Amino acid sequence: MKNWEQNWTYENAIGCQKDTAKKIIEKKAHYVLAVKKNQGRLLEEIEDTAKLEKPDSIYTETSGEHGRVETRTYELYHELSHISAAWNWEGLAAVVRVSKESCEKKSGSTTQEQRFYIVSNRHASAQQIARSIRSH
Repeated sequence: MKNWEQNWTYENAIGCQKDTAKKIIEKKAHYVLAVKKNQGRLLEEIEDTAKLEKPDSIYTETSGEHGRVETRTYELYHELSHISAAWNWEGLAAVVRVSKESCEKKSGSTTQEQRFYIVSNRHASAQQIARSIRSH
């Protein structure tokens, strides 16, 4: 485990607050915070970033468990010009879009979903972010 990985703190949407981010940074750690629909403007601006910018790092993983095949693609963006209140998030360095496609083996039916995160570690790759998200 690399040194920076030892200092990750992951919070779900309930803890995804500006104060939480600030406290994590004050402890010299990094955060990966989920962004949910109740954070409308931030979510919209991250979606805009993913539509308008080219990702700096991409990582894809596929797994076949529980009767389905899932493919997750992690796209990491350091361009924050679309995030109007980026300065409000202590340590904000990047945003991440996770696209998941799940195919049921028996029926062949496919579902797709996207999730979004904010990240404080400027040096993390999409693969390192994926490990942090998946290990939570």
